[in-house]
Amino acid sequence: MWASNAVTTGIHGEYPPQEQGHGPAVTCRRRLAAWNDAGAWDRLHLALLKKPDR
Repeated sequence: MWASNAVTTGIHGEYPPQEQGHGPAVTCRRRLAAWNDAGAWDRLHLALLKKPDR
């Protein structure tokens, strides 16, 4: 069971996802919002547009 869970979800069975609204998902949303507010995505997009094709 743990192997199929690790393959399909990327995590082991002993580390199940937290319920929505608790745990790592909240941290991810907060960090993504902070990066967005700081303009990180816009800067990344501009940097990628300036990178020459190889």
